[in-house]
Amino acid sequence: MSNKKINDLPKNLSQDDKLNLILKQQASLQEEVSALRKRLSRYFIWIYVGATIKILLIVVPLILAAVYLPPLISDFINSWQNGTGAGNWTQILNSWR
Repeated sequence: MSNKKINDLPKNLSQDDKLNLILKQQASLQEEVSALRKRLSRYFIWIYVGATIKILLIVVPLILAAVYLPPLISDFINSWQNGTGAGNWTQILNSWR
């Protein structure tokens, strides 16, 4: 940003010239602020997208596990209770395919 102050204006300018110069400086500063605002806006959008992806990477596997694991675990426990013969293990492995 520009560090030029209003007091740094030349003293020999008329009041209208000083006002025009100040308006030009203000316009350029507004453009700089607008550009920075756009950059910050883009930055915050990417932060939001990244946070959403992080949450999805945690929540989706938990939901999938809650849906698909209970039937698998109950099948495993039922076959375990029936006995641990070799035939039961082959049935378990074949049912998981």
